[in-house]
Amino acid sequence: MTSSCLSRFVRLAPIDSLPVEIISHIFILSASEDRNKEQQSGFDSSCITMPLVLSSVNHRWRRVAVTTPALWANLCLTPDFVVDSTGELDTKHLTDYLQRSRKSPLRICIDVRDPEWDFTEDGVTVSHSEYQPTFTSKHMSQALALLVPHLFRWRSVSVFTDTWALMHAALSQLSPAIITCGAPLLESLILMRCNDFVSFSESFQPGDLKQSPLFRNCGTGTSEDGKAILPRLRHLTLKGVHADWPSLSSVLSSTLSLDNDGLYSLELSSHTLDVRPDLPTLHSILSSSPHLRQLTITGSGFRHAEGLVNASISRHHESTSRVCLPELRQLHLGYRSVPDGCKFVDMIDAPQLESLSLRNDSHPADSAIVDAGPVLEYVGSGTTSLPSSHPSAPLPSSPVENTVVDGEPPFPRIETIVLDRVEASESQFRTFFDGLPKARSLELRDTPLVAMQCLLPSRPHRQGIESPCPSLQSLALYTSDALTPSGASLRLCAFLGERARSGAGPLKDLSVYLDSDSSFCAEEESILTTVCGTKIRVYEALSEDADWLTCVGDEEESAFKLGGAFNDPIFDSYHSGHSIGVAR
Repeated sequence: MTSSCLSRFVRLAPIDSLPVEIISHIFILSASEDRNKEQQSGFDSSCITMPLVLSSVNHRWRRVAVTTPALWANLCLTPDFVVDSTGELDTKHLTDYLQRSRKSPLRICIDVRDPEWDFTEDGVTVSHSEYQPTFTSKHMSQALALLVPHLFRWRSVSVFTDTWALMHAALSQLSPAIITCGAPLLESLILMRCNDFVSFSESFQPGDLKQSPLFRNCGTGTSEDGKAILPRLRHLTLKGVHADWPSLSSVLSSTLSLDNDGLYSLELSSHTLDVRPDLPTLHSILSSSPHLRQLTITGSGFRHAEGLVNASISRHHESTSRVCLPELRQLHLGYRSVPDGCKFVDMIDAPQLESLSLRNDSHPADSAIVDAGPVLEYVGSGTTSLPSSHPSAPLPSSPVENTVVDGEPPFPRIETIVLDRVEASESQFRTFFDGLPKARSLELRDTPLVAMQCLLPSRPHRQGIESPCPSLQSLALYTSDALTPSGASLRLCAFLGERARSGAGPLKDLSVYLDSDSSFCAEEESILTTVCGTKIRVYEALSEDADWLTCVGDEEESAFKLGGAFNDPIFDSYHSGHSIGVAR
């Protein structure tokens, strides 16, 4: 094709007739992502590469891209930007993106997790390996020194680290800046120390860095001019990262007092007992977030007052009132002790709750069974008891055998339930399901199969005896029990027949995943049939060799195709060494 023909073809391209403003808007949309996805994962790396791809198409697109500030407002920092030969951090991509984004609100992701990390950490483990981290605290401080001056336009910040030293370095710069200047546009703050195992220690490690800089000594939670320091904060995730909890409560209270909605989602996860807030402070944090819609407490919660080894669900020991969360729709609770789980669900007043997830978050190698029966009893009936002889029960003020709470089911509108590694007796499972008349979806993950049987009437073949969860439409079982696909199918058919005879409505979908410890991509559908109007699917784990071929082989093959991770000419042309070059 001659150059004149090619020029004529380019001029006739339909997109070439669009105004610059329309093209610019299309570019911005292509580099954006779903806000719900952002809350879950924190960041989509394609938002970083898209400006480079768009600006490489032709001269016109380059001009449009370079003059569209919002296109360059997504910043990402990873260990890949540390130059191998010198060990120095290449910050050119940060300075270029900061310059091109002008005054646009920034979305920042600092993901310095190292795939080569061997779980050694100064002050936590004794290392005999030669592992040296690629990304250091010095690099973290260097990067934040460039980012903090733009604090006034931060919209979201996510920090992911393997070790506490890196997180501590980040917080030491981030927190004082927020307290002093405020972050008026910040909506999402995600801080994760991605090492759950250290949260099972008796005390925080490393001990010499135990005092967290996050929100330390922030006073009333307002800046010098009386404004809330985080007026737009809607989503907060602290996983393995603790804060000055009373100060956090003040920050949230100040936001609420200035006619802001406060938090919509809150996650507190993976905290050792000694760095958790006490119960009154946790109560205050939640009370300062009355518009919460999603709450996750996993391997965290509260520490106990002096003289109490643990807490029962009696409110008379440490708290006198419940936290009213009228807009809460999703509650995820990962408990490590049953009394704590009971205390927490009893503390929450959420009449509009629609989704409940309960997970046994005890150490995977712990052989002791955590009996969650009292938690299930309370959710199903508002009534439960804990033996005073429980090894972690509090010292009662007077001799009693049990601590009992009576009442109505606290969450009558629940439609979606997930039980993960939950252990309880048959009667307790039955009490739980009897109190969930509106349940429509149920997942049982590594939970005894007796739980499924408790979805049948307590007295089969008796007139007027209704099945628990009569509105149930979807049931998924993830089990490691020794079941064959055909055996599982027969068991499910019998279950559905009994449900039908009790007058319960038919399920639309019933899925069983055998050998659930296998990764999701290692499952294949082995049986598909329909019984009593219900579609039954049984998935079986692939063999190890087939698993590798299916999950890795296809992925590697696609990676080498044109446009794949290892064969992308456009993307590669903008990479030189470890730095990203921005089109000028």
